[in-house]
Amino acid sequence: MILGRYVIAKLPRTGLGNRLFVLYRALSYAYLNNSQLLITNIYSISIGPFIRKEQRKRIYLFSFNFSPFMCIKGKTKMILAKNKIYDPNFADKKIDKSSLIIFHSHIYKGIDHSDLFKDIRPFRSQIISHFYSHLSKNENKIIANLYKPVIGVHLRRGDFKFVNWELTSIEYIIKTINNIRMVGNKNFSVTIFTDAHKEEVKELLLLENIALSPSYSDLSDLVHLSKSKIIIASKNSTFSYWAGFFSEAAIILDNESKKIRYCEDTKDKRIFEGSIPNNPKLWPKNLIQYIKELS
Repeated sequence: MILGRYVIAKLPRTGLGNRLFVLYRALSYAYLNNSQLLITNIYSISIGPFIRKEQRKRIYLFSFNFSPFMCIKGKTKMILAKNKIYDPNFADKKIDKSSLIIFHSHIYKGIDHSDLFKDIRPFRSQIISHFYSHLSKNENKIIANLYKPVIGVHLRRGDFKFVNWELTSIEYIIKTINNIRMVGNKNFSVTIFTDAHKEEVKELLLLENIALSPSYSDLSDLVHLSKSKIIIASKNSTFSYWAGFFSEAAIILDNESKKIRYCEDTKDKRIFEGSIPNNPKLWPKNLIQYIKELS
């Protein structure tokens, strides 16, 4: 099926993870229908993080190298288009070919929550290529000098403290780190990626061989986390999920996120992705072996 010539990603004024879902659902849909991708709202800024005095302000002006002319072209197409379809279902075969397709809804609308990457997973390699090819020179410079963490922990706070979202507990993170170290019989280094203030994670920082990430930017943090050998993801965080999507790491999810899948089929299957029992003796054998072989 070949639709109209253009698919537009109208980026929402949200955090990086939700923006990436809009962007890469649009890109995947464009690939699926032999259409050209345009991106708008590239330079939009949300005032919420400033009002809530969050540590991270969600400013991505200098993170990507998207052309401002593409943004203008996309906005012009949206103004002139007579027929617009927003956030279409990927399986819908009855869309008018002359319609302008616009993706703009964030993660909580129009997506199967039991499998967040369902529609875009077949395009994983194209998405990863697109992502890295559109990073700004400054981000590339930062990323080139980042070390690869052994254990990368994402701890989401920020606006989660102000809305009805259950937070990943410090106790859960500490227990998971200690269990991994026990299985490997090594005091693995741990890097913490968080939007929390330092005093909010002081208990976690009491552990040995643990440090906060340098945190040059949200985007470099996401890439840095994805370079970890093991990722301990934060509950309900699309930032964590995207780091996993870009990564080849073993990914440990909380029990409520156990249905998230990143890879398309068994040939691309990573060492492990999913939730784990509290008792390390019950962990999958391949995960245990992987941890024991980590240096």
